[in-house]
Amino acid sequence: MTLKKTITVACVAILIANLLLVLLSWIISAIGVAGVRSLISSEGLRWFLSRYVDIIATPLLAWFLLLSIAYSCYEGSGLSLALCRALKGEKLEFKQRLGIRVALIVLVVIIANTLLLLLTPHAVLLSPSGDIFPSPFSKSIVPIVAGAVSLVSFAYGLAGGTINNIDTAFKTLYCKLPSLLPVLILYIFAAQLYACICFVF
Repeated sequence: MTLKKTITVACVAILIANLLLVLLSWIISAIGVAGVRSLISSEGLRWFLSRYVDIIATPLLAWFLLLSIAYSCYEGSGLSLALCRALKGEKLEFKQRLGIRVALIVLVVIIANTLLLLLTPHAVLLSPSGDIFPSPFSKSIVPIVAGAVSLVSFAYGLAGGTINNIDTAFKTLYCKLPSLLPVLILYIFAAQLYACICFVF
């Protein structure tokens, strides 16, 4: 089963579960079970309509968008293709080899700067008590990874010649986003179901 078909089946299952939850919450609340609220009551409808944006607008959505852009840069810049060829032992073109070298230099610089912000005395990315978890670093690890992948991919594209103008650079940011839209739909359905379960019970 392909990824898109799997996501489609998962979305249908979540939608059915949501409909069953609506029916179940109505029946149980009608019986008078304490602590259970109906989704089709006046309270439930007010909650759902007024909180719908908050239900979807979670850190997970921001992480998904950032990682989607990073994936698009990774694929669109040609870095993924060059790395696959290198891992298979195939001979790379001169520009591909140059691009990989520049990308590795950028990656080393990013890692070195991150370590300096973590390991130096009074490091700014640590918590006031000096811990990594929780800390500003742990809260921003997904944006850091997404940003690093994007920068490394752009470095490869600029050095390797796959990114040679502003239009190509901008297209690299979104060229793979359409293929990830099914995952976004799955997230919306799942976030809605989870919030409804928390409201009912």
